[in-house]
Amino acid sequence: MICKQIYVFGANSSTQLLLKKLKHKQNIICILDNATIKENKFLYGFDYVVKKPEILQSINNPEESYILIFTGTYMDEIKEQLLQINKKLNIVTMNDFLNTII
Repeated sequence: MICKQIYVFGANSSTQLLLKKLKHKQNIICILDNATIKENKFLYGFDYVVKKPEILQSINNPEESYILIFTGTYMDEIKEQLLQINKKLNIVTMNDFLNTII
């Protein structure tokens, strides 16, 4: 089953690499980042706008949405921040992903 909405945390080079490999790009809503300077700008090389994580407060059907965190650092802190914004989110970190394939 394909989820309806995907949000990717981190407007950075790790996200650019992830997006090059991701198959279901049409489901990506936007890129999330805490840096105000990146807000409402496009991720370099892609047509995805960067938004503040607070938009997750009002998303429709959070149970059908996935948040990908492939930042490399501060994953646990970011996951905690996002769950404080919306407890119903499905969050997948790089560690979660690696634990399923190793």
